[in-house]
Amino acid sequence: MLYAGIDAHKRTCTIVIVDDQGKKIKEGVVKTDEFEIKGFFAPYKDRISAVVETCLNWFFIHKVLHGYIKEIKVAEAYKLRIIAEAKVKTDSLDALHLAQLLRIGYIPEIYIPNEKTIKLRELIRARIYLVRLKTRMKNKIHSLLDKNGFHNHPGTDLFGKAGRNFLRQLTIGKPEEGIIARYLGIIEKLEEDIKAFEITVSNNIDETKEIKLLRSIPGIGKISSQLLLAEIGEIKRFRTKGKLCSFAGLCPRVYNSGEVERRGHITKAGNANMRWILTECAQVASRHSPGIRKVFCRIQRKHGTKVAIIAVARTLLEVVFNVLTKGEEFSEVKAFPVNQNIKIRKKSRHASFLAIS
Repeated sequence: MLYAGIDAHKRTCTIVIVDDQGKKIKEGVVKTDEFEIKGFFAPYKDRISAVVETCLNWFFIHKVLHGYIKEIKVAEAYKLRIIAEAKVKTDSLDALHLAQLLRIGYIPEIYIPNEKTIKLRELIRARIYLVRLKTRMKNKIHSLLDKNGFHNHPGTDLFGKAGRNFLRQLTIGKPEEGIIARYLGIIEKLEEDIKAFEITVSNNIDETKEIKLLRSIPGIGKISSQLLLAEIGEIKRFRTKGKLCSFAGLCPRVYNSGEVERRGHITKAGNANMRWILTECAQVASRHSPGIRKVFCRIQRKHGTKVAIIAVARTLLEVVFNVLTKGEEFSEVKAFPVNQNIKIRKKSRHASFLAIS
């Protein structure tokens, strides 16, 4: 059996092959091209296992070698500290370390979803990027107005119908008027593109049972359910809800040595898109679910609003795990059985949302 480590870059890949004893038998640099990569592995394809780190083009390399050689694995770069912290670091040494780690069975392998799920992830992440661009443009307009002393506008939303008419008719002087007009044009174009992405995503994902289950949870809607399902993949790969929370980076940092144990903020070492959408959903869920609202209020009193939102995001993810593993829609009674005496008062946004009967 042979083992290969691939240190991949945008234009080239450094590949090192070792045998069962760890002796280097071949090394080379090839272009990041299907023909050249397959050509390098051709003499050994029936008896070689290879590994590549997570990088920009790991999916391309995995796609090229999957089914062509005996085995191809993808290692999580974050956990390969032996490479990142090496005093002497070259492409050749990185590839050699990967090959040796593969030989002794010490590769922190990542989950690789099917190609359809990967394409769906790309679509949803592209939509997220456009939404963030739109938010940046809005913030730019707010900044220009604040700089010029315009703090009041009609309506509650500056970018609603009345607000946009106000921006178009605003007399603020040059060049600010032109800048605002162009920013507003970019926002409107982005909104068209975002809607187009949403249609494309809807056409590429079926209204499955899992989507319906997720949408039964307070705060989780159409887009958020699609994003969560695409990022989670197969729920069966997580043995416990703690594993799923760790995947999303919603677990606290822990330092334990002897009798000393310290816990800190969340690790943020997991899926950033899941953390983002869960915090968005948490803000809605804390207003509409009595049980989740109680969790929010309890932690807010002790640690503040930001920490409370993160706690609710984790609670939501635990609910997601339970709903998907059990195959049952969300039930307030089952999820928060001790909170049945809690009711939500429909008052103003700033009034108390809770009433204990």
